[in-house]
Amino acid sequence: MRVTAHSRTEPSERNPALLASGETFDRLGVISTSMTDQEIKPYLGKPARVTLADGRVLAGVLRASDDHGHGHRHYAVFSGALREGEPPVRELIHGGDQITNVEDASGDPAASL
Repeated sequence: MRVTAHSRTEPSERNPALLASGETFDRLGVISTSMTDQEIKPYLGKPARVTLADGRVLAGVLRASDDHGHGHRHYAVFSGALREGEPPVRELIHGGDQITNVEDASGDPAASL
């Protein structure tokens, strides 16, 4: 597990110019550090709990896309259908810099297809 959250900031204190490389503010004003493709790679093809830079948490099978035509790799989290008979749900993630944490979720039925 990767610890990424730092102190919470007030909106008036959120100056992106003061962030270190790879850091972003989430929607709650917490500074988060993005992950590299190498850090994400061990979780590919497996059930995972993925925390995004905006604070959302997704559960499902994490996959990578080879179509990275504009400077970053795309990832997707696939989870079961919302209703029986529908296709699995897919959330596309545009680059590892949008991911702040990935955890093994192999024991979580909500993260399995």
